[in-house]
Amino acid sequence: MGRVKITQDNARLPALYAALALDVEADALTDEALTEQQRQAVMLLASGKRGVEVAAELGITQETVSRWRNSPTFAAAVNQLLRDATTATIADIRSAASDAVAVVTDIMRNSADDKMRLSAALSILRVHLQVDAGNVGELPTTPAAIARLELQQRRVNSLDDMLL
Repeated sequence: MGRVKITQDNARLPALYAALALDVEADALTDEALTEQQRQAVMLLASGKRGVEVAAELGITQETVSRWRNSPTFAAAVNQLLRDATTATIADIRSAASDAVAVVTDIMRNSADDKMRLSAALSILRVHLQVDAGNVGELPTTPAAIARLELQQRRVNSLDDMLL
């Protein structure tokens, strides 16, 4: 089994090196390397669908979806959509946080028994504080960045193997 994994990892190296050669600022979604069907799969995966669901919806095999997911260009496109969606959600939460502060301030000043409003306002504030701790902005969103990250992880794993 270990030998099969090593062979699969080595088979992936040409794709990683090809990804490194791409322009680091290339937009994976408009890149001609993705087919229309791959773009649809990217959208579905970024929307939260599982690989099995994507395969069924597009009429392809799970193996095809899995193979696409291993492509740095495809992975960069998924990451880009995830980052864009998260950025939009964070903006919405930050906007709602301002309203939540106004609600809390209003309730504090007027001491009306608005437990539901207060609870909702505090929930939004908690989410706002937690969102700022996330690191979705650090997802690699170009094929070259994904390839660099994987090659770096391979070097670390190789060093770990030598030391163990």
